Amino acid sequence: MATHGSLKKTLPLQVLAALAAIGAGSVRPLMTLVFGGLANQFNSTQDPDSLKQQINRQVLFLVYLFVAQWALVFIYGTLFSISAIKLSVQTRTAYFRSAIRRDIGIQSQGNTATELSSSVENIEDALAEKLGLVIEAVSTIIISWIIALTRSWRLALVLTVVTVILLGSNFGTAAIDAKIEQRLHEIDTRAATLAEECFEGIIAVISTASEDKFIERFRVLSNRARSLAFWKSPVLAAQYSISYFMVLSAYSLAFWYGTHLLEWDNSQDAGSILVVILCINQGTNAMRLILPVYGVLAKARASMTSLQKIIHSKFNIDPLGSSGIPVEFMHGNVQFDNVSFFYPSRPEEMVLKNLELDFVAGQTTALVGRSGCGKSTVTALLGRWYDPCLGNIILDGKNLKELNVRSFRSNIRFVHQDTVLFNDTVFSNVAHGLHGTRLEKIDGSTQRELVKQACMEANAHEFIAQLPDAYDTHLGIGGNLLSGGQKQRIAIARAIVSSPRILVFDEATSALDPHSVAAVESAIQKASLGRTTVLVTHRLAMVKRASKIYILDKGQVVEAGDHESLIRAKGLYERMYGQQQVLSHLDEEKNQSLVERDHVIEIQGGKEWSSLQNTNQQPEKEDHFSSKKGGATFLAVVHALWTENRRIRWLLTASCLAGIIGAAVYPGQAILFAESITVFQSKESNLQSQSNFWSLMWFVVAIGAFCVYMAVGTLTSVAGSLTLHTYRNLYFESLLNQPLSFYTGKKHSPGSLTASLTSHTTHLQSAITVLNTLLITVINIGSSGILTLVIAWKLALVALFGSLPVVIFAGFLRIRAQTRGQRDISEALMDSARYASEAVSALKTIASLTMESAVCDELERRMKASLHYFYKRIFVTMPFFAFSQAGNLLGMALAFWYGGNLLANGEISAFQIWVVFTAVVAGGDAAAEFFASSNSIAQATAGWNAIHDLQSTSQTLTPPPSPSEKNDLQSSVSLSLSQVSFLYTQAAPRPVLHDLTIDFLSNRRYAIVGPSGCGKSTLLLLLANLRTPTSGVLSANGIPLQSLHPSTYRSRVALVTQDTHLFDGTLADNILLGVPDASPSPSPLSAAHHTLLESAARQAYILDFILSLPDGFATRCGREGASFSGGQRQRLALARALAQQPAVLLLDEPTSALDAGSEAEVLRALREASPGRVTVVVTHRLAAARDADEVLLLRGGRVAERGAHKELMARRGEYWAMWQAQSVERGLE
Repeated sequence: MATHGSLKKTLPLQVLAALAAIGAGSVRPLMTLVFGGLANQFNSTQDPDSLKQQINRQVLFLVYLFVAQWALVFIYGTLFSISAIKLSVQTRTAYFRSAIRRDIGIQSQGNTATELSSSVENIEDALAEKLGLVIEAVSTIIISWIIALTRSWRLALVLTVVTVILLGSNFGTAAIDAKIEQRLHEIDTRAATLAEECFEGIIAVISTASEDKFIERFRVLSNRARSLAFWKSPVLAAQYSISYFMVLSAYSLAFWYGTHLLEWDNSQDAGSILVVILCINQGTNAMRLILPVYGVLAKARASMTSLQKIIHSKFNIDPLGSSGIPVEFMHGNVQFDNVSFFYPSRPEEMVLKNLELDFVAGQTTALVGRSGCGKSTVTALLGRWYDPCLGNIILDGKNLKELNVRSFRSNIRFVHQDTVLFNDTVFSNVAHGLHGTRLEKIDGSTQRELVKQACMEANAHEFIAQLPDAYDTHLGIGGNLLSGGQKQRIAIARAIVSSPRILVFDEATSALDPHSVAAVESAIQKASLGRTTVLVTHRLAMVKRASKIYILDKGQVVEAGDHESLIRAKGLYERMYGQQQVLSHLDEEKNQSLVERDHVIEIQGGKEWSSLQNTNQQPEKEDHFSSKKGGATFLAVVHALWTENRRIRWLLTASCLAGIIGAAVYPGQAILFAESITVFQSKESNLQSQSNFWSLMWFVVAIGAFCVYMAVGTLTSVAGSLTLHTYRNLYFESLLNQPLSFYTGKKHSPGSLTASLTSHTTHLQSAITVLNTLLITVINIGSSGILTLVIAWKLALVALFGSLPVVIFAGFLRIRAQTRGQRDISEALMDSARYASEAVSALKTIASLTMESAVCDELERRMKASLHYFYKRIFVTMPFFAFSQAGNLLGMALAFWYGGNLLANGEISAFQIWVVFTAVVAGGDAAAEFFASSNSIAQATAGWNAIHDLQSTSQTLTPPPSPSEKNDLQSSVSLSLSQVSFLYTQAAPRPVLHDLTIDFLSNRRYAIVGPSGCGKSTLLLLLANLRTPTSGVLSANGIPLQSLHPSTYRSRVALVTQDTHLFDGTLADNILLGVPDASPSPSPLSAAHHTLLESAARQAYILDFILSLPDGFATRCGREGASFSGGQRQRLALARALAQQPAVLLLDEPTSALDAGSEAEVLRALREASPGRVTVVVTHRLAAARDADEVLLLRGGRVAERGAHKELMARRGEYWAMWQAQSVERGLE
């Protein structure tokens, strides 16, 4: 199941473990020789002393067998478990190495976490001690058959028919089960992808109040999987029922035919017949005991098939491959030769058409154009994230496809708008730029000098020196202890530290305030000297110094030249530039002063949208994904499952009743076995008639067992599937209804949440199977114990209490140790899954820095570091597991020794011994079978505690809103903040927002401006009711928001964030996401909804673009809308907000990714959409603030200035200075 390379590394361990398992499998067949000898001794008429001596020798042999089996089970259990965890680490590494080499945007973060947690866990489960149990069972079958042939080949051959039928039924049902399991896995993967999308876009989900829509979509997939699982239930039941039927039928056939052999063949004795019967019984019983493993193997096979698709993927662009010409030296001349390109997700739309570009070495070339014209696609092709569909890209005379990917990428560096910094020190973040280059292996002191020099060139050294630990300061997740401008300059330093020949800046200043823009532009100018620089921007003031400017439109070059020549040509560029003007009276001193005013942003000031990833600033009261000390026990879990769901309760009741009847088979089997054995002692002429009668009884019991266990298997499987999907739906609902602060937790990344959703509920499903096994075990032991006490109380007391308590106690200790150790192991492996999923989410940054090898090594290091938890658990629990499997041999030895002595003394009969023996064997085997599944108990308990803990914090527990509450906000809405302050943590030195008192009135427009990190976006979060004030009151129409149901207020509010998120679905689905009664595709839209859809798209100036697509509103967006440009995504998000027809419209940087023309259209749309509602715009582009009724300038979490645009300009204060520092639309001057 694992990869070829990983198998070679663990093969010695697996071979030794397999040999130990084969040895353990031979113990039970050898035990039948002892029983055969004992049967002959019991049936003989020798003197008591001689009988006791014979019994002592046989019993001593049983003790030796016990020691051998305990040692062998311990060895194979330990070695298989160690090899399984090593294989799982290697499989995870192989999967991740392949996942990280896939095309940008294809690999899903949630799928990565799910595959690396639950899928690999399925494989590990199959390859651990369960693999040993299978090999042991196969060994038992083969050796039993060999012994049977040597004792009575006629009887053995007859009984072989039973074995063949049982094998055929097992393989047949297993094949059907595997096919269904594969389909189930595919549906589960789709559900996991949907869940991951929701967690990634949680702000969009919450702000559009669309939780119920996604919950319903998830429920549809879950119900589809549940229905398929219901069809699977009879297949699983058939496995169990047929096995019980065949085992008991084998007894019927064996005793009937064995009696005939005794009469026909004088060379046969009762002992030989008994040995054959017990051997065939051991073989068929071994087949039955491995039935639960078939399900495990089916899941493992489905999981491995899914993993193998990624592991064995073929990569056209392989960043870890060695093929291609290495780049020894690069001049940096790049030509696009007749390049055409379309994205794989939208092959019908050609993004670039016959494109001809020339990037001259050492010069700066700019790409400008309207949103969606293909600028970012050019940068993607430059980084070789994709290859052209037609045409070639030539670097220094060589086709880019001919070059080694890693070698090429190490000479080109990118600075994107959405800068990704890692949760590490400043030094490490900048030093990441050395990966893949010749400087990667230099000593630490030289690296520090290079990092410092790069930071100086990027205008970052001064603010870094003011940080608490300077270059050793940890930046937190996403680097959000810094302002946007500071992060961009760190990114520039990271890009230039390795002295690359090509630098690409893609909208590096679009979302920055004027102060930060000035500093970053200065850094870009310094970094560009002597390098081939590609500048993609909407700010035309930045491209004036470019040696060449290409204007793109619809994927083609429509104009080219330098700034002066393009202005003189009076074409598209001149018209675009006419919409922007840099005020000429700003002198260089003012710009320089802006750079010098840079300061360190405090923790509370760095909190913007990126704070959703910050683990240091949001306290985590508890971890909901591991079983806490004091959590529910397994019995408490069972009680909760029994009481919380009526359908599950009825299924469990019916299953338990059937299980009680099924458990009665065991004491009945003990009586039948004893009666059948003692028939061989009979010297009467009616020997055959007695044999016929008891053989018929065996067959009757076999038919009864078939019916009962068919019912038990079907009901248990249906109950398990119902439990899985019921609690998976509830768990997903609870996850979507957490407060926003929940998603900032260190352990609550989208990947880890998705993995938890899958694994915890799957573990809970196993609780149902374990519960039924436990019930049958308890009733089996109890009823068998009562029977033995009635039949022979002296022997029963010794046999039962001399062995079973020890076996049960050993099993209990194993469960206890595993339950405690499961938390550490699960958390360690979940941490690696989190790391991998987060790495995939930052794949563009990792690929651009050629960090693939580094992150793969780090993942492997993390997983290996967690192995000591596993080894500790193995060496603590495996001795108990071995004893639970071998301990009943001690019970048998004790029972036969004491029973033989009682028989020799004439106190009991052979019949009584065989009844007690069979009962003790059945009880011991049942206990061993139950404790073999103890790992499932630990996992189910941990899963339940995680689900239960999360449900206790879910906002779904809030009572539904009252009709009067809804009416209070039905018409217009006005907002009021009264002395509102907000801290992300109590440990923060100062509030993010401090003592704000502001009124936001209906039918008015408000603009919130200020430097990066001043609290603008945090204020928007409060207004959207996504955060709760630390102090003060936030009211809607005079009603405090805390007294309103969250859905009541949020249904009247629409929020457009800077980081827009589109979901996998049609454009219509995405735009109508916040419209409660709009049906998702493929359901047809009503006329009213279609009108609303077109109206919202028209207002957002995106309708013409949508109608130009082949499928119009039915066009699929793909994952996160990756095939649309930033500006297109922003306008689609605006259309989504307008379709909600909100009373409060909140927008965070709604034009940051737009060109001047699109920006003007969107601003006009906002003006037209403002009447009748509160409109609040957070922006760095002050053109968006010009038309506001009131402008609020924040600084340090306080309102520094407020008033209309003209008033603030007349004051000539801070707002006036910001306006002077920024390019604005000439038409608004």
